[in-house]
Amino acid sequence: MPVGADDLERVYRAEFTTMAQTAAGILNDAQAGYDVVQSAFVKALDKLSTFRGHGNLSAWVWAIVVNEARSAMRRAPATVFHDEVATEDAYSATAQVAEIRERIAALPERQRTAIFLRYYADLPNTQIAQLLGIRPGTVGALLSQGHAALRTILREVVE
Repeated sequence: MPVGADDLERVYRAEFTTMAQTAAGILNDAQAGYDVVQSAFVKALDKLSTFRGHGNLSAWVWAIVVNEARSAMRRAPATVFHDEVATEDAYSATAQVAEIRERIAALPERQRTAIFLRYYADLPNTQIAQLLGIRPGTVGALLSQGHAALRTILREVVE
């Protein structure tokens, strides 16, 4: 069954926020994450005729988003995550949050990407493996290594 722009719009409306948050995490930049997802949907619309219908449209778009984010990361210098702080209480924790974000940004690319795809996008290991072009067991190893690194980061920053 062929898919059309309406189908892509449904994916956009349902998953844009999650995709943008995930891309922001991968890129360590909220605005860049938003821009990457916008660009990915433009690319998806342009290449919609190449979607063969094998698998699900959402997974196909996720692959484009992840590829766009990884390409943007290679093109851009490392940045400090910038996001708007809504309250004064949140502002008081900004130094710790900034340090945690900085250290997460320093994780190896595949670890960081796997973590964001698993916990922001809530994708299963099999889909993450497909998106990253690796085996599901490797995803498990990356997540395990990432968890260990995050535990260390949190201990160091909080203490």
